[in-house]
Amino acid sequence: AAGIPVEGRVLAERKGGYDVQIASHHAFCPYSQMDIHRREAETYVGGTFTFIISEYGENGQNLVLSRRRQLEQEHAKSRAQLEARLAPGDEVEGTVTRVMPFGAFVDLGCGVEGLVHVSELGWGRNLKTEDILAAGQAVTVRIVDLDWEKNRISLSLRLAQTDPWQTLGSDGIIVEG
Repeated sequence: AAGIPVEGRVLAERKGGYDVQIASHHAFCPYSQMDIHRREAETYVGGTFTFIISEYGENGQNLVLSRRRQLEQEHAKSRAQLEARLAPGDEVEGTVTRVMPFGAFVDLGCGVEGLVHVSELGWGRNLKTEDILAAGQAVTVRIVDLDWEKNRISLSLRLAQTDPWQTLGSDGIIVEG
């Protein structure tokens, strides 16, 4: 009732979710309550995680758990810290979480993700996201825009790199064409 987190070990996958052991009790955690983003079931089996008991019935014989609520609470605390610390124009370190045809999502820490649009991948044209970035890759990006109300963070990999026009020097380069 107090919402105190408890630690449990995921024993196995079963219909609709996971079988979790908390102390001497067996509990159930639905797929939708295991994580914020859905992942492969094998990644959880055998692991120990923190859960919140969402339903308690029959003197502890019927326990339903939510790991997602615990993660969302942690995410909210971390997000408040990031809101105070981040500003447009800052260069930050991040990790690519997902690569899509329109760009890549980068985790800035604490589960807060921003989008590097395909137009912000580099100084060239017709760049493909999968040719430049891969999931799990560490990158340095510049924050272009922060919209905390709409949960949108726009990032640029291009602006974190050196502008190729600045490397030409004051004399420029003369070419024939």
